[in-house]
Amino acid sequence: MTEPVALEWISGDGWLVLAEPDDDPSGALRASALHKLGVNRGFAFLGLNETTGDAEMADMEDLGAPTGYLINVVTEDDDTIISNLRDVGLIMLDPSADPRRMLDALIGATSLAMRDAYLRGAVIYAEGLCASLFGACWRSAGGGLHEGLGWITDAQLLFGIGDQAALRAAARPTFETRPRTVALGVPSGSALALGPSGQIEVWGPRPISVTLGPGKISNPANRSN
Repeated sequence: MTEPVALEWISGDGWLVLAEPDDDPSGALRASALHKLGVNRGFAFLGLNETTGDAEMADMEDLGAPTGYLINVVTEDDDTIISNLRDVGLIMLDPSADPRRMLDALIGATSLAMRDAYLRGAVIYAEGLCASLFGACWRSAGGGLHEGLGWITDAQLLFGIGDQAALRAAARPTFETRPRTVALGVPSGSALALGPSGQIEVWGPRPISVTLGPGKISNPANRSN
């Protein structure tokens, strides 16, 4: 990262991998996520309908993932979702899904089951706007600011932004209403990977940018030396 900052996220034995793969035609980011996968663990793809996920699951399987299966988080009942996620090692969110609809579908039993799998060592992998849902807040394509899943405390994830000045400009409207926000810019071709015991990894050729809201800057513990 371009600026030292103490990130906080939910504890667990798994990895949370949030990627912007537009400049990653070789699939290196997805392959790196698979390297964190435990042996003989299943692969679940979370989608919003029955026609999605074939290309993504085939790509992951070509990279070495176990055979994946689709979970329709809109139509499946809670007990089925909980059962299907209980022993998986990799959970991937549909990168083409509308983030607002995906968030609505995740809240509740699916989010709890996903979190339980993560606590027991699963890799949670998301790309682009759906990856931004794991912050405390996220901004839609239309500019609206919304509550996120809150897996990363006080964070807003902005994908496709690597330049520090561009990140500050993009985060400024958020800082006006949420001054304690930590804005993270994940450029194309890069990923932020958060693991057990406070491990932070940045994958890809470009660093992740960080800028702090005024409420974070005013806290001496968050100042850079």
